[in-house]
Formats: sequence, structure tokens, C-alpha cells
Amino acid sequence: MGTRPPPLFLLLLPVLLRPAGAETASGDCAVPPPLLLASQVAEVVAAGNRPPSAPATCLQLQRANGSLADGVYQLAGLAEPVYCDFSHDGGGWTLLLTAASRAGWDRLNVRLRSADRPSLTDNYSILGRGDRLKAFGTGHRFAYRLEGQAQVDRRQWGGIWLAPRDYTFTPETDTQRDIALVKKFDLWTYGEPSLQKTMPWINVEDFLKGRPLLTTTLKESNNWWGTLLTDPATTSYQHSPWISAGAPQSGTVLYWMREEVLP
Repeated sequence: MGTRPPPLFLLLLPVLLRPAGAETASGDCAVPPPLLLASQVAEVVAAGNRPPSAPATCLQLQRANGSLADGVYQLAGLAEPVYCDFSHDGGGWTLLLTAASRAGWDRLNVRLRSADRPSLTDNYSILGRGDRLKAFGTGHRFAYRLEGQAQVDRRQWGGIWLAPRDYTFTPETDTQRDIALVKKFDLWTYGEPSLQKTMPWINVEDFLKGRPLLTTTLKESNNWWGTLLTDPATTSYQHSPWISAGAPQSGTVLYWMREEVLP
């Protein structure tokens, strides 16, 4: 009898862990890794070789592979690559949204925009994928991080929060207020001229004439400070109103998630 070929998952695992866009040994740009089809998984399991759990989040990738460079990676279960941050705040952060400018945003693409081109400098969103990624966590809370003025430097005018596991990344109201600020970037305080104490929510109604699209503004407010995305048709702000004392213009805002709390 001939030599039995290696299990399919062993052939695919090196590809699953290769950064998206990385070059192969021949110098060619690597294609996005294939995902196991249901029939292929059944074949592997029937042969007695259960496939390992391929990394499905940036945190899982970090835990499986140790030290990695920040950048774009392909994860299991997602058609598009994602941007992973391994070098700040314990690592394992997945980028959900980059608000580089007001141009082109609306109530629909807040959830998904340029999903196949994750970037720290161009408008991008996979906010609609956030709950799927969060579901891989095992604790009672998850972490999210906001950074303002990111075109100047990282980890400014924002912070890191913990939120209950049952909270969603796409709420359409301001009721997700049971959040805990565990790390603050720069000097600011909660309030109307600043970030407010609620998880960012999508304004699908006409609150404040629809000006804020994705915001931490509370509905009892008369302004929209603490806003990540502003409707480009309703305001003259270059970006969004952010923190009056220190960062009145949000600049580029980065929104990250981590399915587990900080180490």
C-alpha cells in the first residue's frame, strides 16, 4: 500500500497562519487562505483526525502563534482579512472601524464598508462582524478601545472599556451604559462636551437631525460630542465633534475589540 497523505488540516494550517498579503518562498503574493468545506471537515473527522480550531480572532492568533507583527491577517471563518494589533494594551485587538473622514458614510455602511481593505488611514468598517468575533470570548465581559486623533499618534483621546458579554457592537440606542473605563488616554472627563458613558450606538432615527451616525452622545444631550461618525451632509465639521477640551475635532478615530478582558 502507498504512503497515506497527511490530513487535510495539516496542509492548510500553515496557510491559515500566514499574514494576508505575505509573500511565499517564490516571491509571489500569497492568496487568502482557503477555508475547510463542510464535506472536507467530515472527511477529516471520519478518518480519525479532528481538525484543530484555526484562529478566528486576533487574540486567538496571538495565543496560538506568540509574537506577531501588527498588520493584516486572514482569520478562519471570515471572507475578508482583518487588521490585528499585537503591540498595544496586551495585544490581540481586532480593528472594527476606521473613521478617517466624513466622506461617504451613511446609516448602512456604518456596519460594513471596504471590508476587504482593512486600514488605519482610510475609511473602513466591519462593525457588523463585531458580535461574531466577540462570541469567541469565554468571560462575562469583553473589551473595546477608542482612539481619537489617530492620524497624529496612537492611543490618544479615548481609552479602553469593559462591557457585559451580552452587549452588541451595533446598538441603535444609547442604553448600553453599564460600561467600565479601565484605561484613559489623555485628560478628559465624561460629559456633554466630551465622550459620554455609553457604548457607541448607531443613530438610525432623526436624533439631533441625524447629524451623529455612530456616537456616544446620550439622547438627553443637546449636542453630539463624543461622536465617531458624522453624517457628511448635515455638518461642516471636518471629522466629528469629539472632546471639547483638547480634541474638539475627532481626527481619525479607531475602534477596536478584544473578546477577553485585559490580562
